[in-house]
Amino acid sequence: MSIAAPALSASADFPTTTTKKFSAKALRDFALIERILDHHDERAYSELMGHYQKAVYQLVVKMVHQSDVAEDLALEVFVRAFRSLHTFRPEFAFSTWLFRVATNLCIGHLQRHRLPTVSLDAAQFTGEETSFDLPDTTPTPQEALIQLQRIEQMHLAVAKLPAKYQQLMQLHYFEELSYEEVAERQHLPVGTVKGQLHRGRDLLHQLLAPAQRSI
Repeated sequence: MSIAAPALSASADFPTTTTKKFSAKALRDFALIERILDHHDERAYSELMGHYQKAVYQLVVKMVHQSDVAEDLALEVFVRAFRSLHTFRPEFAFSTWLFRVATNLCIGHLQRHRLPTVSLDAAQFTGEETSFDLPDTTPTPQEALIQLQRIEQMHLAVAKLPAKYQQLMQLHYFEELSYEEVAERQHLPVGTVKGQLHRGRDLLHQLLAPAQRSI
């Protein structure tokens, strides 16, 4: 997918050096956002979108359960995000802000398109007045919000892990690569990948436990 880069106003001051608060990935995003806002740099715009295109689509499709609808919604996420990019402030990582845009868009879509229970008249098959109730499996807006909050918390928690675990978790859980594919991508033995993912999961559970109790 491609979108023309928007003309936006000058950016706020962004951190430029590694701090305890921001990961290297977050600082990379800040630099790209500055180039977009200050110089209308279309290459920076395309690069920033490329970093999150797959993750946003996967988040959306898990909520709406329709791949064709998810493609349109994922595109709209980026349209909305980049139209509002001048409002982004670097108190949080760009990924946090972007996933919130996706969250709000999905909830709005589910609220507008939730289908009622359907009754089908089966008289032509039985000779009697018979109806079948087909339950709607689309999540309610409340259910969608809870699921999206958990997905968002997962992304935020992974971003807090040590760098060697972050990338493995991203590839295996968010991009859904197999152990073997992750090992090939990272040039690591499969056993090392499994061991580091196991340790990463333990750390992730510790990070997520307080947040999950609050939902």
